[in-house]
Amino acid sequence: MAPLATAPLSDKINDAIVLARSPEPDKEDTETKIEVPEGTSNPGYLRGAKLYIVVACILVTFLLVALDQTILATAIPRITSDFHALDEVTWIASVYFITQASFMLVFGQLTSVISGKLVFLGSLFVFEVGSLLCGVSTNVYFLIAGRAVAGVGAAGITVGSLAIGAILVRLEDRPVFMAGAGGCMALANIIGPILGGALADHVSWRWCFYINLPCGAVSAVGALIALSNIKPSSDGDDRPAWHRIAQMDWVGAILCIAIVSSLLLGLQWGGTSKPWDDPTIIGLFVAFGVSTVLLVIWQYYLGSRAMIPLKALMRRTQIGCCLVAFLAYLQLLTLTYYLPLNFQSVKGHNATQSGIDLLPIVLSNVTITLVGSIIVKKTGYFLYWIFMGGVFRALAGGLLFTLTKESGTAKLIGYQICVGLGGGMTLTNLLVAVQADVEHEKYVPQATALVTFIQYIGGITGLGIGGSIFASKLRQNLAIYAPDTPAELLLQSVYAIRTFSQDAQGPIIEAYTQSLKWTYLLGVPAGKGVTIRHGCHSDAIAEQSVFVAPCDVLDSEP
Repeated sequence: MAPLATAPLSDKINDAIVLARSPEPDKEDTETKIEVPEGTSNPGYLRGAKLYIVVACILVTFLLVALDQTILATAIPRITSDFHALDEVTWIASVYFITQASFMLVFGQLTSVISGKLVFLGSLFVFEVGSLLCGVSTNVYFLIAGRAVAGVGAAGITVGSLAIGAILVRLEDRPVFMAGAGGCMALANIIGPILGGALADHVSWRWCFYINLPCGAVSAVGALIALSNIKPSSDGDDRPAWHRIAQMDWVGAILCIAIVSSLLLGLQWGGTSKPWDDPTIIGLFVAFGVSTVLLVIWQYYLGSRAMIPLKALMRRTQIGCCLVAFLAYLQLLTLTYYLPLNFQSVKGHNATQSGIDLLPIVLSNVTITLVGSIIVKKTGYFLYWIFMGGVFRALAGGLLFTLTKESGTAKLIGYQICVGLGGGMTLTNLLVAVQADVEHEKYVPQATALVTFIQYIGGITGLGIGGSIFASKLRQNLAIYAPDTPAELLLQSVYAIRTFSQDAQGPIIEAYTQSLKWTYLLGVPAGKGVTIRHGCHSDAIAEQSVFVAPCDVLDSEP
């Protein structure tokens, strides 16, 4: 019997746990063994000072990777002005996401072939090189190339860090480790735009990239000192590492790049810079569909050498975690992006202040993540935290939809707290659930990379769809509330609102408010009844219905 996702972690971390069950008094007593995934009893778990040093190094790099996703949000206007390249703004922002998402599955496979320490340090080096290239860039194409290189390194850092944590941190301690990683990502979402704007205004936008160099160097030194060599599980494969690297799924990697690139660009351009029926947009979505079908066929053909392990796709817990990760990040990243637009358009705040306005999200996220990790460590139950995260996310979307231009600060803070609670309860526990469900330690990097990859795809999808919804609704609402104002000007910059007279600003702000509210509902259905199945006796299955959203379906092998 496979480990149950609803079983406490404390029941999974021992070498074997035997639960004596007597289904019926008149039957002979039998024993049902629920064993941990093969190979997860690791005598090399880190403890003491080494553990703290390694975790600190990982969290610093996590913060740097996450910062690079958001730090340019307020610095891009200065960059495009310096390079006279406003038409390349999409590539400056998106190429980092494209390479990061595309190479996650590659590094997931690589971590199962060579040492996780080498993957982490090598990826950190690539990330630092990319940051340096961005900092010294002399034209926009140089900058875009540097962003692409940094994205590759970011993918390896993300997957390598999670793989190191899964191998060297005890399962019952991993919720705390994941909480730290999740807290760093939440913190970066808030301070990134603030830091980027401050550096661009008062120092130089190049320091948005230079800041990675000393921080990354310190992390590399710490990892070299405290992190031992992590040998991957060979599973009887005695071939040299270079041979196994050559046999990796490189065709699948190319297909992943095609999938991510076509999806991201299609969603970014569609409905904004190009109409949905434009041949370019149609071609991008056709390329996305064809690449996806080819990837599925190719993975089936490769079998055990596939980049995406088919065994993972056959386990309902793995599928459920991927689905929840996709939908949760689709909603959370969209809210993180469009809530500042609310503050800037409706409240008249600048970019720096709108970043500060998002503090309720990050503080509630970090708090519930840390508190939840301690509770999960003590009790072992993580599944219900994921469900409650869905409840809070659904509640947050519904409450934000009710906002008007007269809504006060108390409502904005309270609704953001719901967003932070929902995100903090969900994302980090998903990785714990995946790692607890794997059959063998060697599948941990690939399973973790798969969930992280799907999570990023969800975020990319949310931003693309959210942008299209907002642009479409704003055009409609401007025609209703302010028909005499130029819609294209207001779509280009939120600050254009303040160029109109006080009397004209009111209807424009109303149009913005009515348009933004639809992005808050993205990814949040009205509600979903989810049935959790868990073994009660050998001859019975207990079912419990929980009202959650969005579509938080997690189940275990029967």
